[in-house]
Amino acid sequence: MNKQELIDAVAASTGDTKAATGAAIDAILNAVPQAVTAGDAVQLIGFGAFSIGERAARVGRNPSTGEELQIAAAKTVKFTAGKADAVNANCFSHLAPDRSSTQAYQALAASATELAIRSAAGCAPFLRGCD
Repeated sequence: MNKQELIDAVAASTGDTKAATGAAIDAILNAVPQAVTAGDAVQLIGFGAFSIGERAARVGRNPSTGEELQIAAAKTVKFTAGKADAVNANCFSHLAPDRSSTQAYQALAASATELAIRSAAGCAPFLRGCD
């Protein structure tokens, strides 16, 4: 499910216009990275939580030369999916009627994780790469 399909599904479910639904989804997708970048965790009950994780410094290896190199410590965005039990999985079935509830849930979680990673990397949302 891409962003437009999500807008279409939510608009059909709520009866609101696609423009208003798109604006609401854009507001959510802008608020989450801002909060995570500021160091706050964002928890959406039944969906998942975004937070900042820390990756320790470590020794890596250049695959072509075998030379050891130091990899600096880094902050990362973590997404922890909510419980995927029957109740939570079924609440996403209306967003993608042509998919199973679990597939719709997984597609939403994957999209949210990609957005958080791109935002943490300094990319504008929905761009395909950082320049």
